[in-house]
Amino acid sequence: IKIGYALKAKKIDEALIIAGLSQIDEQETLDNLIALLQSKQKNLKYKDEFDKKGKLIRFALSRGFEMNSINQALKKL
Repeated sequence: IKIGYALKAKKIDEALIIAGLSQIDEQETLDNLIALLQSKQKNLKYKDEFDKKGKLIRFALSRGFEMNSINQALKKL
């Protein structure tokens, strides 16, 4: 998401942005997200599972991942 916004800010044509982003391998992105969430989880302080999930979602969103990818990664954790 952040990449798309940055390219729009640089006034790159929308069709080029869509074409470029469609070439990103979803499985590789999901694997990277899972690894990122696992490392974040080690340093996380939380009260319960709901709190932990909320913190991990906010962290991943701040890194520019889409909510759909975040939910898939959390299911695999």
